[in-house]
Amino acid sequence: MNPPRFRHETESLAAVARKIWQDRVSLYPAAIAAGRIDETTAASNIRIAQAIAADWCRAWSREDLTIEAADATQPERIRTLAEAAQRARARIRAASGQDEAAERETYAELVETLLWWEHHPFGIAFLTRATDRLRADAAARQQAQVQAA
Repeated sequence: MNPPRFRHETESLAAVARKIWQDRVSLYPAAIAAGRIDETTAASNIRIAQAIAADWCRAWSREDLTIEAADATQPERIRTLAEAAQRARARIRAASGQDEAAERETYAELVETLLWWEHHPFGIAFLTRATDRLRADAAARQQAQVQAA
């Protein structure tokens, strides 16, 4: 598989990861009430989407570092993004016009790129932990400099 064209569009990828999570948070209560999903499955799906969004936002987004970290296994993350990619592809077919289809195509490619990163040897989970470590090291160095002054 060739690397996706959006693989370096980290701000856009973080925004899409955040949207997947926010959509679940906002849409699942109605789905639970309508009986389309049970509470346990909804909570699990939200947790997994939150883990993905938190990693992307902590590693790359300059806008939102407020998403609380959550745990999810790599198979859970891959399953979640594969399902999101399938839904995004289905929405392209339901688009009402060329502009809408193009916009939905871009969104689907971004979701597929999130999935690609989950399969990458240095995926987002690795990059997030490395970024967190670098930030902690920088903060410790800065604190040491302040104390030495």
